[in-house]
Amino acid sequence: MKPVVLIIGKPNVGKSTLFNRLIKEKKAIVMDYPGVTRDQIFSEARYDGRAFTLVDTCGIFEEPANELEEAAKNKVLESLDDSDLILFIVDGRNGLTAEDHYLANVLRKVKNKVLLVANKVESYDKFEINILPELYTLGLGILFQFPQNIIKIWMS
Repeated sequence: MKPVVLIIGKPNVGKSTLFNRLIKEKKAIVMDYPGVTRDQIFSEARYDGRAFTLVDTCGIFEEPANELEEAAKNKVLESLDDSDLILFIVDGRNGLTAEDHYLANVLRKVKNKVLLVANKVESYDKFEINILPELYTLGLGILFQFPQNIIKIWMS
């Protein structure tokens, strides 16, 4: 059985964009407004020669607005234990919100399999000064930094 990698985060942080980039096709719908992804989307992906199942999930609100959002949130939270790795996506441009802190509290229970990913980092210098120190407040352990040129190469 292939390892399962779950992509989670609050709405509109780029989960589906990252999912599409990692599977190298446009399987998940991407829009500039939250709430587009309702069900989990599964696809095989490969990284460094290893195959795994990648799962795109809906955005998680701390306080869902309706029964549909509540059901989608519960489905994602139930799948945490079945995953081998969790990519926790946060907005690297605008900083953390209550939803990010809520999810970090949930993810601390499965801390050893969580990788924090700051998406939408357009200026590494601004990110390093304004956002990076804030990420430590999530209590998810050591943050790994990559040189800016490596990030640009990967995103090309």
